[in-house]
This record gives sequence, C-alpha cells and structure tokens, in this order.
Amino acid sequence: MKKALYVAVFASILPAFLFAEDLTYKKYQPADPSPKPQESIDWSRFSMYDARDKSLPRVLMIGDSICNANHRSVRELLKGKYSVAFWASSMDAADPDFIYALNLILEQAPYDVITFNNGLHGHRPLPERVAAMENAVKFIREKLPDSKLIIVGTTPIKSQSSQPDKTLPNLAAKMNLPFVDLNAIMAPLDREKYWSDQYHFKKEAVDMQGKAIAEAIEREGAKSGGARVRAKAFSPAPVINEDTVFSNIVGLNTKSKVGKRVFLTGRFSHGAAWSLRQKAGKHVNISAWETSKCITDPDFARMFKYAMTLLPYDYVMFIQPEPVHADGKRWTRAFVQMMNFLRAEYPNVKVVLCSAPAGTIGSQTRAKFLEEYAAKNKMDFFSMFDSDQKNPADFIGDALVKILKLSKDEKGNIVPAGSDMGPSGAVK
Repeated sequence: MKKALYVAVFASILPAFLFAEDLTYKKYQPADPSPKPQESIDWSRFSMYDARDKSLPRVLMIGDSICNANHRSVRELLKGKYSVAFWASSMDAADPDFIYALNLILEQAPYDVITFNNGLHGHRPLPERVAAMENAVKFIREKLPDSKLIIVGTTPIKSQSSQPDKTLPNLAAKMNLPFVDLNAIMAPLDREKYWSDQYHFKKEAVDMQGKAIAEAIEREGAKSGGARVRAKAFSPAPVINEDTVFSNIVGLNTKSKVGKRVFLTGRFSHGAAWSLRQKAGKHVNISAWETSKCITDPDFARMFKYAMTLLPYDYVMFIQPEPVHADGKRWTRAFVQMMNFLRAEYPNVKVVLCSAPAGTIGSQTRAKFLEEYAAKNKMDFFSMFDSDQKNPADFIGDALVKILKLSKDEKGNIVPAGSDMGPSGAVK
C-alpha cells in the first residue's frame, strides 16, 4: 500500500498526530514506494548526539555499515566543533522506500553539513543504482538547499581488486560537489592487517576514514564563514527531550517463508531481537523498532507507521516504552490512538502487550493501565514486574513461546513443541 494512503489513514485515526507534511519527497519516490526486503537482515540506525545542544553546527552522516563504524571517529575528531548525527542502513538508494526513510531523517534537525555515501549494498543493475544515487542527492539539495553536501566514496572489498567504483566520484563531479575518496585511502593497505572481514575494517583503518571525512567537513563548514543553517519549519516538528535521539529498526530473516513473523516495539526490543535470533532460528522471524521518542511525540506516529510497512507481521509485541516525557493522560491517549490504528489498518495482526520492569511510580501506573487495557480488549499481556527472568530478552522469549505454542530445549533455544530439534534433542 502506498505510504500516502498510510499517512491519510493515520491522520484520520490519530487526531493528536495531525500534521501538514512536507511532500517534497514525493517528487523523488518511485511509482511504488512499498518496502521490499533486499537482504536476509535489513536494518536502519539513526542517532543524533548532543541533540539539545544548539550551540554547535550539526553534521549528518548518511551511509551503511562503514558509516556505522567511522562516524565514531568523526564525532571524536570534531568534538567541540560540530555535533554529529548519523543514519546508516542496509538500503541502497534504489530501494523503493529509501527516499521516504531519508525524508524522515532529514527532518529531525537543521544540518549544516551532510555527507552522503551509498552503494555497498547494491542489489540492482548499475544504471538503476547510478540514477537512484543522483535522485537521492537531488532530493537532499532541494529539501535542505542551505546545507553543505559532501559525497563520500565506497571502500574496497577485501577479496577484490582495488579497481575503484566510479559511480560516486562521477556523481560528485557531475553535480560539482566535494568528494572524499575512501577507496584511494584504503586500497593500498595490507588486506590482512586492516580488514576485519570482507567488507569491514579494523579500528586503525576506520580512524583513517574518519580523519578524511572530518577534514572534509571542516573544509566545507569553513566556507559558510560561521553562518548557521536556519531550521526549516517541518511539520510535525520533532520533539527533542533527550541528549541522544535514536531510532533503530531491524528485520531478521526477512526473506524467510517459514515461521511466524513478530514485530517488537518499545523498550529492550532491538537488543532482544538480536538475542532471540540466536535462540529462535527459523521458527520465529523477528523484527524490532526501538526509539528514544516518546509515544506522544508527533513524529513517533510517522516512524511507527513506517516500521509497520516494512514486512507482513503476524504479531506485534508492544513493550512498555521509556522514556516518557508526558503526563499520564497524554500518554494514555496516544497509546489508545496507536492501538486504534493497528486494529483499523492491520485487523489480522495479533497485538501483545508487555509491561517494563519495576521503575518509577509513573511506569508502574502505565504498566497497570496496559494490563487493564489488555484484559478489556482480550489481548495477551505479560508483566516483567512479575517475571523471574532478569534478562528482558529471555522474558520476551518466554512470552513468544507461550503465544506461539512453542517449546524450549534444555539450552534455552526456541523450538517447535514436541520436536527433537534442540541441540541435544531434549525439549523442556
């Protein structure tokens, strides 16, 4: 289903989340922007550090797992000069929903400098990928015309020759943009000494990449003469209540046709998804979205809606989210509106509610509300308050075993009930 329709449905069901969306991104979307899994693990990570500090210019780094590593070096090198945010994902620019996801990130803050890298996860013919990268860069320039934009090249693969990919340098030249040539820096290095696997690098090499990117950011930033990019009034305006704003999405076993697909959202969900992947194997396919945003933040609705479109889910497990930056009535109202949305738009998806561990009086009150709401609406409910499990991932795993009528073997792996598929054949 088209994302425009989802926006309309969400707006009609969630009056508290009504907004006049900036529709610039629609010009750059493909005809069908519905997400389509490209890899067995699809993922997206966004973090904005020093989010409440407006005293420094802000950088946004866009890339993949290479960016996920070298943004730390860039952040350290630019400490006291720039605040750093990064968005790293497994999507290439030709993915149908890349532009929509990018749009969400671009609206999180005013960025003085943006670095753009893409291409390592390419799954389409080269001409299509080249056109998609150019399309993405044009979108960024139109969306945030005052931001300095830098193109960052791809890194060489360990087992392949050092023949550079010309896509990004050619794009930079065509659009008259500065270019950071990471291939030229990495290619001469000893493969065994500096690579950690086929695609990734050890810290010394990562720091070399970070140094080159940080230097380019400072060069381009200096051209502004100290002038700052003014914040554009996007709607809904993100609510910044944390020093670090984050939104992490992961889909595991995305192409699997076996087993139920469960979407975890809320506190502990991202870490639990990775932990349970090791224990559940192909019997449960887990996706997760965890964010620092409060459910009452208007932008929460868009991100949740987007996460729900990524895969066809059988179950949604809502784990009581923290932190909370709203009074109880606002939180309750936003939660009920989200449940109404799920029932209206995903009537065949079973919703499961979980409370968080014991915490503040406010969190206990919300946990009690979730329990009562689940009972009233005939939903499964699991309470971490009352669980013997100390590890949230184990608690969530136990809940999944009950919901899906599975079993655990003697080593704690999740297996079909009555099967002999455990490591030693013994099933609890």
